[in-house]
Order: sequence, then C-alpha cells, then structure tokens
Amino acid sequence: MRNSQGAASCPDSCLHVRFNRGRRATHFFQFCGIQGFAAILSFYVFLMRQFFMTIPRELDDSAMIDGCNPIGLFWRIHLPLSLPALGVVIIFMVTSQWNDFLYPLIYIQGVSNYTVALGLRLFEGHMTNNMQALMAASILGVLPTIILFFFAQRYFVQGIVISGVKG
Repeated sequence: MRNSQGAASCPDSCLHVRFNRGRRATHFFQFCGIQGFAAILSFYVFLMRQFFMTIPRELDDSAMIDGCNPIGLFWRIHLPLSLPALGVVIIFMVTSQWNDFLYPLIYIQGVSNYTVALGLRLFEGHMTNNMQALMAASILGVLPTIILFFFAQRYFVQGIVISGVKG
C-alpha cells in the first residue's frame, strides 16, 4: 500500500509519517502501534490455546472425580503442564522487548536513557562506521538473550515439541 508521496504504508514507516504529517498521521501511527501489539499478542494467545487443546479431556474428568474444583484444576493440573508453553511465550516476549527499536526511539528523549538497540545506532557515523566497536557492542547486546535461552532451553525445546505433536 502506498501513500500520496509513494512511500510504503507499513508499521515501520509510521514513525516517518508521524513526525512529518501532523494530526491525521498521529492517529494513523496509533492505529499501526495497536495493530502491531494485537498481532503479537494474538500469536501468544493462539500458542497457548493450541497447547491447552492438546491436554486430554480425560485428565480434567479424572481430577473432577477426585474432588478438584475448576480453580484447583487450573492450579494443580493445567498450570504445571503448561510451563513449557509459558516458557516459550516468555522467551519470545523478552527477546522482542529487548530487541525493540521503534517504540524506544519514539518515547525515550535523552541519549543517556537509550536502550541497547538504540545505542547500537549511535555507532553509525555520517561518512564512516566503526565496525569493530559496533560488532563488539552487538555481541554484548545479544549476550543477555543467549543467556536467557540457555537457562530456559529445556522449556523452550519441550514447548516446541509438545505444541507440534498431535495426540
């Protein structure tokens, strides 16, 4: 989809539209932000729904026969079984927030408060780039995500395997 000046109208170009067009563009920017958030959130909801659909109904019935109420069924049966899927959702959420560039660029005013993704942008010069420093800072920026994955690798792999197996 193209706007009147030939630029693509997508969520990445909303920042340009917001700062150059005025009041109407602000509403368009807010719409793009809401759509992006809703798309990501709906993916997590769908992932959890698909996981809960794989839990056998007989497990619920046997817990009810044993005297478990619906809240106890969730806390004692469903929540412990859903830890792998929740681990996958948490890893995806933390990674997407850690690597987010657009929203911190809009909301953070001072350079001293920049996130890692915005700080990496400061390594680009007007005519030259300091590639050695940029790559070293990139390694430091990716390191927390790698450490998170190593600690949650069991849940991540187990959640992917369980959600992909049809039972």
